[in-house]
Amino acid sequence: MKSALGRMIVMLLSGAAALTGIALAVSHFSGKVLPAAVWYLIPGYALLTLLLYRIVAGAGKKSPHRFVAAVNGSVTIKLLVTAATAGVYFMAGMPHRKAFALALLGIYLVFTAILIAALLPELRKPSGR
Repeated sequence: MKSALGRMIVMLLSGAAALTGIALAVSHFSGKVLPAAVWYLIPGYALLTLLLYRIVAGAGKKSPHRFVAAVNGSVTIKLLVTAATAGVYFMAGMPHRKAFALALLGIYLVFTAILIAALLPELRKPSGR
């Protein structure tokens, strides 16, 4: 478990670094300013993904059905958090709504892909039965 958690943390840090680099490049080369909230979303989603990974990996030890339900639940939780974040941002009337929505979608997709990629090896492990 410790090596799987370590691999997950490395994947999260790599994803966060890649997203930060992309955000810096976009803001530098396009000349447009990204919303300040984007810089808080990257580590926030990394922590949310790590939390969900711990929950799902723990569920995988009990039964395969619980593992599948936990994976579906974790993706749904992230999707609802993303929708709520976008809704609050839009309802608050913050500037640069399109840029925020695109950045939020990109962050969601990258960290969801990392979560699924980290959980795939868990499928091959024998269950606790």
